[in-house]
This record gives sequence, C-alpha cells and structure tokens, in this order.
Amino acid sequence: MIDWKVIYYQTARGEEPVISFIKKLPKEDQGKIIWTINLLETHGLRMGSPYLKKIEGTKKLWELKVNKYRIFLSFVLEKNILLIHAIIKKTQKTPKKDLKLIKNRLKSFMEDSL
Repeated sequence: MIDWKVIYYQTARGEEPVISFIKKLPKEDQGKIIWTINLLETHGLRMGSPYLKKIEGTKKLWELKVNKYRIFLSFVLEKNILLIHAIIKKTQKTPKKDLKLIKNRLKSFMEDSL
C-alpha cells in the first residue's frame, strides 16, 4: 500500500532534473534508484537509515542514498515527497552550490504551491 506520493520538481521550462539525472545512468543503477523511490513512497519518513538521512543544518531537507547517488528531497504538502535534485556523491559533505540550488528550488516550489 502506497502511503505517500512522489512528485518531481519541475523547472520553469518544465524540465524535471531528477528524472533527467536518472535517465543518464546505467540501466542497473536506474533500477536500484526506482526501487528505492518506490520504497520511499511506501514508507515515507519511517524508511530511515541506511536509505534516508536528514541533511544537517536544514529543517526540511533529506537525502535518499542509493550507492554513490544522492537524491535530495523534502516532505511537503501533506503526504507528498518532492524529489528536488540528484548528484553523484564524491565528498563527505554535500557541495555548497548543490545545497544552495536545492534550497532555491524548494523555496520556488513552496511559493508556487500557495
């Protein structure tokens, strides 16, 4: 039973960055990511470690961990999960430029949702 609904952030031009990111990956990795997103849809915040981790220093941002990939998300508008941005994690901390982009996209989404 699916308790949550996954939605993908859309740019002003209608692009969906997370979907574009996933489509560029090898098929095997795409499958693992889709499987993990489906788990997230079923379990939401209950999913927890090792897949789901809150981003330190933020109130509403989380990262979904699938091997070396990270999908950044926020739980928004009741039972919706907004997938905002995705990267290949190369360092311990999330790069500041990515964090800034994620925060700007979340702010833009929330303003558009009002």
